[in-house]
Amino acid sequence: MGNEEVPQGTAGEQAAKVKAPRRSPEEQDQEIQNYINEARQSIKQALETPATLAKLVPLGFSVARLTDGATLAEAAVTAFAARQRALGEAEKGVAAAKLALGTAQSGFVRFRETVRIATLDKTIHTALGTTGRIPKDGEKFLTALQATLKTVQQAPYAALVASVGYDAPALAALAALGEAFATARRSSAEAQAHAKATTAARNEAVKTLRTFTTPFYRALRL
Repeated sequence: MGNEEVPQGTAGEQAAKVKAPRRSPEEQDQEIQNYINEARQSIKQALETPATLAKLVPLGFSVARLTDGATLAEAAVTAFAARQRALGEAEKGVAAAKLALGTAQSGFVRFRETVRIATLDKTIHTALGTTGRIPKDGEKFLTALQATLKTVQQAPYAALVASVGYDAPALAALAALGEAFATARRSSAEAQAHAKATTAARNEAVKTLRTFTTPFYRALRL
């Protein structure tokens, strides 16, 4: 007979142990939207179908209660749409902040390279923050840029950078790139916070609707 391994449990038990593939956020959203639309339509049909009303009223689903259910369904539709819009704005915000960061970093790179070409004095390089790598983190990048812009306005650095094209207007333009990124970053954070809030609102609206539809669907099946 040999020493063959004997499978443990039934085929069903073994299959139950296999994890189902995780659904993507898009698939989850579609499932929720389908549920809301189906609930909305089912309640509407119940209100408009005399035979269904005659069946449901004795089970506790009066016209008034069904109308309340229809209101819950509309609230869920509104909450779902609001979340989708908020997600779109959040995505735009992230993209805008990323673009603004890249632009500001490019401007800072050009400034740093210009200073390195203008002088080999490492003391000046250290003072102006033109050594090492530019931080990839947004907050750290802004800190580094602002520190450089503050120092460069002092003697003897202001005269040095002005001689290679970074006079007051040019430094103001560099500062503006940093400010543009800071603004885009704040807007992105606000948009993401709003998306999070609308997600919570949608989930609560769906939860409330399910509280209504669970017994409603049971009543329909009787």
